[in-house]
Amino acid sequence: MAQIHNLENKSRFGSRYVAGFLLLLSSFMFAAWVGFFVFLPIKSGMEIVTNLEEKFLPRAEGMVLNFVSLSEPSVIYTSDNQVLDELHDGLNRDPIALSEVPPFVVNTLLAAEDSNYYQHEGVDFIAILSAVLDNLRGVTRGGSTITSQVAKQSFVGDEISIRRKVAEAVVAAELERRYTKDQILEYYINSIYWGAGAYGIQSAAFEYFDKTVEELTLDEAATLVVIIRSPAYYNPRKYPDRVLERRNDVINIMLKEGFIVDIQARSAKLAPLNVKESKNFVAQAEHVVAEVKRQLLNDPEFAILGNTKEDRKKAVFGCPSDDTTCFGGGGLKVYVTLNLSLQQHANEVLNTWVPSDPNEENPDEPRPTGVITLINNFTGAIEVMSSGIPFEEEQYNLA
Repeated sequence: MAQIHNLENKSRFGSRYVAGFLLLLSSFMFAAWVGFFVFLPIKSGMEIVTNLEEKFLPRAEGMVLNFVSLSEPSVIYTSDNQVLDELHDGLNRDPIALSEVPPFVVNTLLAAEDSNYYQHEGVDFIAILSAVLDNLRGVTRGGSTITSQVAKQSFVGDEISIRRKVAEAVVAAELERRYTKDQILEYYINSIYWGAGAYGIQSAAFEYFDKTVEELTLDEAATLVVIIRSPAYYNPRKYPDRVLERRNDVINIMLKEGFIVDIQARSAKLAPLNVKESKNFVAQAEHVVAEVKRQLLNDPEFAILGNTKEDRKKAVFGCPSDDTTCFGGGGLKVYVTLNLSLQQHANEVLNTWVPSDPNEENPDEPRPTGVITLINNFTGAIEVMSSGIPFEEEQYNLA
């Protein structure tokens, strides 16, 4: 009996070990299965987050964010240092240093486009929230900063998507890290389009007010910055009332931000628009200009401008006004031996003695014409080359 009792005790003792082992193994397997099914969605979730981050959140550290060389017209100068003509492909730009722009003009721009420019770091979350609230109230406006506008027009593009908006914010923040505020602002005022073929604030001042930026008044500066938002919608020549209303809004913002005082605001809002009519540059020697173009584009002497005619064309004329992907080119200063004052006098002589206007009674009747060419006997330089027939009627140079 004692032997049987000992065997039963051993059996019970072994059973406990087996049961404990099975329980431990079951617990481990259960934990493994639970862990697997818990970890699987977490891992999948992390992969989704990683994929979304790679898709929508570009890494700006390795991006090439260099400000490109801005295309601008080439200018032909005469021997008496007068501008004979400007050579461009529809894009009119005259870059200006930010230090040459009067502070009140800069403040006008900031009031219209980005009042917190010198406070934010590329993205203005307060402005974005304010824009959202305004849009909910039916007032359509954006919350883009000047830096994000530079990011959009020069590096990201204008695709309508969430990805582009996120990339725009990332690039804007990186631009603020790499450049000073003044560098970004200077690039901005020289690169944006102001309508009527004018790129940059200096060209816009000439186009709309026939003035340099330094000569602008407060009301004129406020008118210019209105155009930036939409040159077609805020065309001051077509929609003066619309522009006037928005101009006065900008002046009110300047007053609110402390850029101006009340008397300045009231005076500026009373001023009429006074926008000048668009005028094309009138060349005084179009046959000479045509010859300059021919030589620059074709003569081996100017091979330094490019190996092909297309390369030379860009080097001379810069970018076409409708090509937003093009940059650089133009900006040449071309000097000719022509004396503009003598050329103008020769033009007057020919117009007086052999007028180019046809005879009203017999418009088809041949009419006399003439040419005047003046060569400096000491230097051999051609100083006058005037034709009695207008260039639009006859491109062949009779002189």
